[in-house]
Amino acid sequence: MNFQVPGQLVGVVGPNGCGKSNIIDAVRWVLGESKASELRGESMQDVIFNGSTNRKPAGRASVELVFDNAMGKAAGQWGQYAEIAVKRTLTRDGTSSYYINNQAVRRRDIQDIFLGTGLGPRAYAIIGQGMISRIIEARPEELRIFLEEAAGVSKYKERRRETENRLHDTRENLTRLEDILRELNTNLEKLEAQAAVAKKFNELTGDQEEKQKLLWLLRKNEAKAEQEKFFREIERAQIDLEEQTAKLRHVETELEHMRQAHYGAGDRLHTAQGHLYQTNSEIGSLEAQIKFVIESRNRLQSQLNSLTAQRDQWQRQGTQHQDDLAEAEIQLEEQGMRVEQAQQAVQDGNDKVPTLEQAWREAQLKTTESRGKIMQIQQQIELESAHQRNASNILAGLAVRRERLAQEKSGLNMPDDAHLSNLKLQLEEKQASLEEASMYLEEAQEQLPKLEEERRTAQELVSKETSELAQLEARQSALKQLQESVQTQGKVQPWLEKHELANLPRLWQKLHIDAGWETALESVLRERMSALEVSNLDWAKAFFNDAPPAKLALFAPNPTAAPAEPAPNGLKPFINLLQLNDPGLRTLMQDWLHNVFIADDTASAFVDRSKLPAGAFFVTKQGHVVSQSSVRFYASDSEQDGMLARQQEIENLTKQQRAQYMLAEEAKSRAVRADAAMTGAAQRLQELRQRVAGLTQAVHSLQIEVMKLSEVQERFNQRSTQIVADLAEIEMQEVEQQQIKAESEAKFEQLDIELAELQESHENGQTDYLSKEQQLNDARLRLRELERAAQEAEFSEKSQRNKIDELKRSIATALEQAAQLFASMQQGSLELESLDDQARNRCWTSAPTRSARWPTLVTNSISCRNSCAITKKRACKPNAACSRSATASPSCS
Repeated sequence: MNFQVPGQLVGVVGPNGCGKSNIIDAVRWVLGESKASELRGESMQDVIFNGSTNRKPAGRASVELVFDNAMGKAAGQWGQYAEIAVKRTLTRDGTSSYYINNQAVRRRDIQDIFLGTGLGPRAYAIIGQGMISRIIEARPEELRIFLEEAAGVSKYKERRRETENRLHDTRENLTRLEDILRELNTNLEKLEAQAAVAKKFNELTGDQEEKQKLLWLLRKNEAKAEQEKFFREIERAQIDLEEQTAKLRHVETELEHMRQAHYGAGDRLHTAQGHLYQTNSEIGSLEAQIKFVIESRNRLQSQLNSLTAQRDQWQRQGTQHQDDLAEAEIQLEEQGMRVEQAQQAVQDGNDKVPTLEQAWREAQLKTTESRGKIMQIQQQIELESAHQRNASNILAGLAVRRERLAQEKSGLNMPDDAHLSNLKLQLEEKQASLEEASMYLEEAQEQLPKLEEERRTAQELVSKETSELAQLEARQSALKQLQESVQTQGKVQPWLEKHELANLPRLWQKLHIDAGWETALESVLRERMSALEVSNLDWAKAFFNDAPPAKLALFAPNPTAAPAEPAPNGLKPFINLLQLNDPGLRTLMQDWLHNVFIADDTASAFVDRSKLPAGAFFVTKQGHVVSQSSVRFYASDSEQDGMLARQQEIENLTKQQRAQYMLAEEAKSRAVRADAAMTGAAQRLQELRQRVAGLTQAVHSLQIEVMKLSEVQERFNQRSTQIVADLAEIEMQEVEQQQIKAESEAKFEQLDIELAELQESHENGQTDYLSKEQQLNDARLRLRELERAAQEAEFSEKSQRNKIDELKRSIATALEQAAQLFASMQQGSLELESLDDQARNRCWTSAPTRSARWPTLVTNSISCRNSCAITKKRACKPNAACSRSATASPSCS
């Protein structure tokens, strides 16, 4: 959603609920508002869209303000941008981000831009609901904040506060540093002692390591000797081991022979033991069988006795059940007769109950109808009573309200219209003056960037000219220092100082040649370039006894000179390139440069060398010399070379320096004029701003006064009109409420009469209803008692039938159990006879197969004795084993 702000003063109007406050809150929020209550919310997440029936909730909120900064009024680093976009985003996790031109910044950075402009989260530039009254009712301290913001002082106070905070933090840091330093100084002695201990520890550790290594070496040698000793013992042990191994092999051979013999004896022993074990097994099996037969016979005998007792018991139960069955059938017939009588009584009771219920329902319906009518009448009476009370209350409230409005009307103060008109005229005059001053201020602000540009251009020109002048001065100074250095260095300088010749002028200081030919002149003159000028050349005789240590030339100018010979046809004398104003110097140069001609390049020199007279030569700009019979190449081979070129460059730089100095002075003058114009414009702009600020403040004050008086007058007019309308409305409401009260009282009396009649009819109906209800309850009670008696008779009959069935089942079960027990007794008798036969057979057949051994005879005799004990009623027929062992088994005799 985008909103275009068409001007510097914008008002947002619209009906309630259209979003005016949302726009203002959005502007305050993006400018850094951090208190949710100022945005009509409980938490900062309330600014995020929470969804609706057609749209899902949003995950973030974002607002962006775009400001036009084409005039460059914004302060700080953002003033260079023509457009400043301030943006704030908030996510549901509480993360709030600020951006200026899509660059992440702090909230403080956004507030710094608008300091002193009146624009901020709680500044006066955003006037919302209640803002005017808050300004009017503000205390002096609060009003001072608005005035300082309007005057642009708040940003300087904020800077001062920040500086004080930084100074305070710096002092605290310094205090902390002093504490740390003091603590470190306190610990320094301890650390030095610890360092000494550590140093001693390192020395002892090194000594320990060295001794440890010596100990390890000693132990290594001892271990090596002991290892050799062990090796010898191992060799001897191996020899003894081989000898013992040979003996062991012999013993193992003998042991193997003995083991084979042992195995043969063991096999024979095992065979004999097998026969013994088999015989013992057969004996144990026979004894177990005999024991089983005895136990089985005893068990079967006890089972037969138990079965006989059970059969007798079941027979007695069957007889008892037969007697109970006959008695139960007689009782069943009696119960059937009682059930028929109870059912007939219940049927008679059921026939009477519907008639009583119908009469009871009719009486209940009449009672309910009469009660409903009574409740309706009572509700209407309560309603009419409420209407009467309400009308009385309303009339009392209207009377109080009429009295209060009359007092308020008499107490209203008429506003001063003349004073308000005077203030409006003053406001119009101040506004006109403010518009005029604002127009001048805009003109001055428009002119200020031009003057600023001119001053910047002039300053840049000054910087440029000054820089070029400084470069020229630096170049000239460097060349002069090089020239002086070249002059003072070298082997000949001490000699010159010795003979007091060091201050004499040099030849190169007086020569001037066309640009580019300095090297050619140095090539021709060579060491004569630095020749010293003396007034009398005869003085040089004294120097032959103390000759200089290096090349040196002296000259004495001669003003009278022979006329110069004309140059050959087509050749240019080299001396024509020199600017010589001194006749003596010209004579000297004619002598030294005689027969020296100019060649533009070496090619032309080679072409024209045939034109040269005897002893003459060409010289090029590079210093190369070409004669008829030779060529001499030039190269710089000493520090003295290039002095003439440097001298000429120094002179040219001196001229350029003078011209550049004039240009720099002119640029400085222009810069001073531009600065003066800028300062004057700034002063005038400041005066205009102060005037505009004063007029703005005056206009604001007059607007506030006019607004106050206008609001007072408007409130007076509105309140007067409203009081008159309220009084008329109160009179109409009193008439209406009195009429309602009278109607309600008449209706109340009529309803009271109807209620008395209905209550009397309801009491008669209620008495009839209660009597019929009592009759119905008595009939129902008798019917329930009859039903209960019928149910008990039916239950008794059913129980008797169940008892008869149970007795029949019990009789059948007793007969069945008796038959089963008889069959079990017969089966037990047969099994007992079978066991007796098996015992006799085993007693007669066991002895002949085992008569070879005494234990077998003993066992057979025991078996015969047991068999005889089993068959007590029969004669014992001893077998052969029993007859031979009569003494061992006397029970068989």
